[in-house]
Amino acid sequence: MYWVDCSDTQPCIGTGGMSAWTLTATGRQTGTKQHSAFPHEAVNAMELAMDALQAVQDKFYELCPPTEKERKFGFKCCTTMKPTQWAYPSRAPSSTIPHTATISGDIRMSPFYNIAEIREEIRLFANSLDVTKLGGRGPSQYTLADGTKGTVKLEYAGPGLRGYAADVRGQAFDVIVKAVKEVLGEAKPYSVTGSLPCIADLRDEGFDVCCTGFGLMSYYHANNERAKISDFHNGFKIVVAMINHAEVL
Repeated sequence: MYWVDCSDTQPCIGTGGMSAWTLTATGRQTGTKQHSAFPHEAVNAMELAMDALQAVQDKFYELCPPTEKERKFGFKCCTTMKPTQWAYPSRAPSSTIPHTATISGDIRMSPFYNIAEIREEIRLFANSLDVTKLGGRGPSQYTLADGTKGTVKLEYAGPGLRGYAADVRGQAFDVIVKAVKEVLGEAKPYSVTGSLPCIADLRDEGFDVCCTGFGLMSYYHANNERAKISDFHNGFKIVVAMINHAEVL
């Protein structure tokens, strides 16, 4: 089985799992002690969110270091957890210390880790953080003399996607490599931590799945995302060659 939803007219033999997350930090909710002239009398939710995320990322990379399998499969990047968006009270003036702040981002995980297990371990770690051990920044602290204490909560958006690794000894891989070599002269299998739905499930059900595609990876999510007609022309010839090679198996 072939999944045509990748790029660069080469066999894609590995994709990443993906899980979107949000980390919300909360300080003092009400009162008059949020003025930025008095940082020692407020829990700065933005600073708390940054320090909490640092602790969470440190834990994540402790659990998910780069692996030899990622290197062998040609992954362009290792497993990652990173922020991509900020949200905070937008109408408050810059002289107000924010009482809440949310950082959002995603996990991109190679198929050699169990994303469900890692997600749960990271969630439990983040939601049990002792904010008193995060240190604070200068006079800013995450617990105050009056008992006010900052809180941190990490949540996921849905169950996420699992990563996929092709059977590089299987017939699907053998056929696509032969077809690409026949048309382009060489095959350069690669892997990315971009995510695709269904293919991990298909492989679990016993299908010999391999991926390819004929767009341009360098323009993923660009305003001018594009493909070349010449690549589509080669792609058509590769698909024909794949059918011809599969028929002689």
